Amino acid sequence: MSSPHFEAFRWTRPESDELQVDARHLNRLIGQVIDVTHGVRVLLELMEQDEMALVDDEPTVLDPVNTGALRRLGVVSLQMLNNEASRLCEWVEASADRTASDAG
Repeated sequence: MSSPHFEAFRWTRPESDELQVDARHLNRLIGQVIDVTHGVRVLLELMEQDEMALVDDEPTVLDPVNTGALRRLGVVSLQMLNNEASRLCEWVEASADRTASDAG
């Protein structure tokens, strides 16, 4: 009896791995992922630094209003990035469907 093996979750079907696609959509998403994740990481580091400053009775870099605004900016940026990735996923799946129907 063979033991079960782990398969990572995928957002796209394995058949789409062999697609020859126009890379500009993927390149745009790569740039967005790099920019947004770097920016959100910096925001989180600033907020954490301010939390530690409060514990040590030190002055903070951000006031509560700006902290909230930056937190919302991070949430919205990640939501937009998620939407763009979902759109690209749908595009890849549609391309896979077209390729399969052309072959069949």
